[in-house]
Amino acid sequence: MMFALMNRKSAAILILIVLLIAGLNYQLIPYNKDEVLVIETPAEPRGLDPATNYETAGGNIIHNIYETLISYNGSSTTDLKPVLCTIIPTPENGLISPDGINYTFIIRQDVKFHNGDTLTAEDVRYSFERVVRMRQSPSWMIMDRYNPERKKWEWTYWHNHSYDDLDDNFTVMTDSEVDDYNERVDAHNSRPEVINNTMRKWTYAVKDWTVRFKLDAPYSPFLFVLTHTVGSIVNKRTVEAHGGIKEGQKNDWMNEHTVGTGPWKLKKWEPDRTKLTIERFDDYWGENAKLKEVIFLTVHQQTTRIIDLQMGFTDVAYVPTPSLDEVRGKEGIIVDEGAMRLAGYFIAFNCEDSIFSDVRLRQACTLAFDYDVMLNVIYNGLGQRYVGPWVHGMYGYNESIEVWEQDIAAAKDLVQDYKSDNPGSIEVALMYTSSEISSLLAQLFRSNCDEIGIDVTLQLLSWPTLLELTDKGDFDCTLLGWLADFPHPDGNAPTVMSEQKGHSNNAWYENQKVDAWLLEAVQTNNETRRLELYHLVQNQVKRDCPYLWTLQPNVPAVYRDWVKNYVEANNPFLGRYYADVYKEK
Repeated sequence: MMFALMNRKSAAILILIVLLIAGLNYQLIPYNKDEVLVIETPAEPRGLDPATNYETAGGNIIHNIYETLISYNGSSTTDLKPVLCTIIPTPENGLISPDGINYTFIIRQDVKFHNGDTLTAEDVRYSFERVVRMRQSPSWMIMDRYNPERKKWEWTYWHNHSYDDLDDNFTVMTDSEVDDYNERVDAHNSRPEVINNTMRKWTYAVKDWTVRFKLDAPYSPFLFVLTHTVGSIVNKRTVEAHGGIKEGQKNDWMNEHTVGTGPWKLKKWEPDRTKLTIERFDDYWGENAKLKEVIFLTVHQQTTRIIDLQMGFTDVAYVPTPSLDEVRGKEGIIVDEGAMRLAGYFIAFNCEDSIFSDVRLRQACTLAFDYDVMLNVIYNGLGQRYVGPWVHGMYGYNESIEVWEQDIAAAKDLVQDYKSDNPGSIEVALMYTSSEISSLLAQLFRSNCDEIGIDVTLQLLSWPTLLELTDKGDFDCTLLGWLADFPHPDGNAPTVMSEQKGHSNNAWYENQKVDAWLLEAVQTNNETRRLELYHLVQNQVKRDCPYLWTLQPNVPAVYRDWVKNYVEANNPFLGRYYADVYKEK
């Protein structure tokens, strides 16, 4: 009651002192308006150039500022919709050729960039040209990794070939010139030095309001690849005025500035990178955003983020899964736990050069693992079991496949069968990093393996060291995870491809049938056969057990109850689309 007797000035001073002591962002109070959404996150974007960005903090901003030719309907990761094109290409409408080689896109003619320029087909052509020529981290999705001339899977980059002699092929053409163009490209691509790089697959022609991609071979994931932010369309005039394209180099100006076509435009990014503001683009070609601004604040201290949210100084805050109990049930705070993420955690067994080269031990450990404790205790029920290499929500996932369940008796039988051929003790080492969840999973794995007679030593390593040893194949088993680059099985295929041992194939796994099925799947135009092939891969990999698939995690959303449409605006692959979010107090 003492507080009620204070005068207003004393109360204001007391509040300020409390905020200072707590280390709160009391400067947020002026932002708490109906037309402004304030979000606190633990990490700031590394950059905002779609050709360079390969992390989620920046990708979330890029997804709202820039646009791609196509995207997804709502929360779907399989149902495509046109964005900067007018119709999704299909064989039925003639925009995908019968042989699966040519993809034609009709570009919208009513789209403005944030600088007022009208979107043209040349902007689209230029956007993909710069991705390939800059050769930054996400460019592998555009350059691809399959070389038809060599008939094998591989990672290929532009090490030995200059792009300069291809520049004359990127021109705006009339209908009558397209065939001549394709003949010239085919002749050019027959040269030995060009066969050894991947530009053959992604050369394309542009004419008027039409963009045509000519692939070297059928590639069924093509449309899915274009939904990634690396496929964002940039304004050619702006890029050329600020450094243009330099072979193999980043564009520093584009990393800090934006000129997209999306419903939001960059208003300001503070020099210390702790505050980034996007504002509504009123000349957007589609429905305008409901809010005026979205402010992203980098707040590293978890306690500060939680208190700011409780005090109502911020609208949304990142709260990690282990800390959700601190906000769950609090008045005015919503904790949504059901947002699926296209990611997976797993333990990779070294199938080539360790004791786990014997499938019996891989299966034994998989059967010994306590999945109930993992899901309900370590992850607090926030996720779902899966069978890799695909995950739920991804095209090609077989929802009828049964996950492994704990069976100690069966696991012991496999160990005894192994020991009949290999007498003696079984000792292995599990590599893991220092996160809380990784530590708990590692301890659970060791305890479960101990029950069946396998002695596990835990090796706590730094992330770079763990990756180095995994790439060298110098390990027994290792705890890892991945996040889908695009929601199609081909994005995850490298984890089980023979040619990817020592790279994305962390298990050093090899199965020639799996390789053949994956190759056929990306080249066939028969949808039924393609799904059958991906199911065959999933079933075979389950039997071979190169990985112990633990969990596909959910991503909780924590926000104030006056924020509306926040969960509905989320896509498991692309993230949050803030144009649909609004506030109502």
